Amino acid sequence: MKLELASLILAGLNILQVFGVSEDCTNIKKFLSKHRYNFNTEDCCDLINDGDYEYEILCDKSENINSMTFRFSKSNTIDFSSFPLFSKLEELDIDGEVFPNKILSARFFDLPNLKKL
Repeated sequence: MKLELASLILAGLNILQVFGVSEDCTNIKKFLSKHRYNFNTEDCCDLINDGDYEYEILCDKSENINSMTFRFSKSNTIDFSSFPLFSKLEELDIDGEVFPNKILSARFFDLPNLKKL
């Protein structure tokens, strides 16, 4: 009986992961919301345009983020020191005056698969 219950719980967790929001999407939404940039869609793997900002986030089949483009039209500095370390991110493009003192955060160089910044 205990083994069956454990099997059901594990199966449920796997189903939630498939149908739920990806961890990458959750992490980027949390990061951006700290800086008052929000988007209302469940899935972050898309183009979001809100006038003051535009994001294009591309994901693989497992909804791991592999490319991000951010365009900010307002000057609003963002502290990137807590930027999530996405394991599959290969390309990151940020356009706008958002870097404090116009200096890139060292955090970007901790991204394990980043090929283009």
